[in-house]
Amino acid sequence: MSARPSWSARPGRADHGELWGREAGRTQERLRRAGSWEERFAIAESVLARRYEAGRRVDPEVAFVWERLVTHRGGVAVERLAAEAGWSRKRLWSRFRSQVGIGPKRAARLVRFDEAAHRLAAGRSPAQGPRRSATPISRTSTGTSGPSPG
Repeated sequence: MSARPSWSARPGRADHGELWGREAGRTQERLRRAGSWEERFAIAESVLARRYEAGRRVDPEVAFVWERLVTHRGGVAVERLAAEAGWSRKRLWSRFRSQVGIGPKRAARLVRFDEAAHRLAAGRSPAQGPRRSATPISRTSTGTSGPSPG
């Protein structure tokens, strides 16, 4: 068995056990027995709502780092965030990744990508904002969305 969580091998994908938790088998059986799609969606909604309500708590330091990433539009050094949170860089990476699903550096890239995409959609240059050069934006968008077609 790997020491890495199963989602780390398949970014963006979760198997039914990760999504449904301990009651995965029972939920699958209920979904199979359901007589209609409406009933299946009601079962899924009910199980997911229970899992959401019982969700894991996020460390206040992880929430703080996330808020700083969003506030600074991804333009803040992870080392600085770790120091502000009172954690070592290694602890921040470990806790952030276990609770958010990606590391803080990748999260910063996604925040920058989101900012650039919103600027572009609004008819403005995606290179404006905390990083004025188009090169980091280009790297961020290629790393986030893949190379352009063609």
